[in-house]
Amino acid sequence: MTPTRSRTAGRRLLLACLLVAFPFSSFSRPGTVESDPSVVRILPKNYPLNRIRVAAHEYPWSAIGLLSMLGGKYSCTGTLIAERYVLTAAHCVFPVRNFPEEINFLGGYEQERYVAHSRAKKLHMSKAFKNPRPSPEVFANDWALVELEKPIGRETGYLGWAHFDAGVLEKMGSGTGVFKVSGYRRDRRFVQTVDHECRITGFTADGKLIMHRCPITGGDSGGPVLLPYKNELLVVGVDVGVKAQRGPHSKRGEAREGYAVPSAAFRDKLTGLGIGGAPMGLPGNLTGRAGNAPLSPPRRQKPRLTTPSSR
Repeated sequence: MTPTRSRTAGRRLLLACLLVAFPFSSFSRPGTVESDPSVVRILPKNYPLNRIRVAAHEYPWSAIGLLSMLGGKYSCTGTLIAERYVLTAAHCVFPVRNFPEEINFLGGYEQERYVAHSRAKKLHMSKAFKNPRPSPEVFANDWALVELEKPIGRETGYLGWAHFDAGVLEKMGSGTGVFKVSGYRRDRRFVQTVDHECRITGFTADGKLIMHRCPITGGDSGGPVLLPYKNELLVVGVDVGVKAQRGPHSKRGEAREGYAVPSAAFRDKLTGLGIGGAPMGLPGNLTGRAGNAPLSPPRRQKPRLTTPSSR
């Protein structure tokens, strides 16, 4: 399914960081967490706030963390998919693309503690991503791999990734409870929260963007779209933006449609970095790479960094 896009629709796209069905019961669900009232006030009325807080210091959630830029001036979400590589949205790191040392990744960040930390030493982005202004064409290339100075994936563990044919992915996502999204959204920016019932609604931008009905907001940019498979979570996309509900026929509180870049966009880069995929034995020409749990149970540390803030 490849809906046509108009100029008006393009203007309704927003960057999720606002520069600012497989049940998987083995993953812990510590419970809901109240949202920051100062943030809730500026969200649409009745905006879904029922995401679940997870124990970020426990694998697999410890592989997901906070990307802090410019000493905590703003932040996004990122996911370790190898010992040294963090997957995120390109628009998150675009402002510091020439200064990767200004990027810090805190794996398993939770209420001023984290499992492991490293600065970045290099960025790998699509050459087609040059202007971080919202549009379907920009979003389709909105991915980045942050190469870290230290292999902290040994401490946090890292997630695997997978690529499906678009038709198979769309069919799998037609129900609820198949996919998950995770991130450090701005109304709960000190804890990691997960939507366990994400629904993929289709594709756009000539099949280069996943559309989903998982409410995301500031801070969620760079967060993973996850598929539970054989007792692990596989990254099948990265959240990059939302379509705002505007106009005379929109309803306040209506779930906003999210956009994610599918793994097909960056799998060639992963192969070039030596962390490419292989056939994984599922229908739909599934290829990918398995994740890896940490060698020992993750331990939380107190940060020595400025507390990041979401934009």
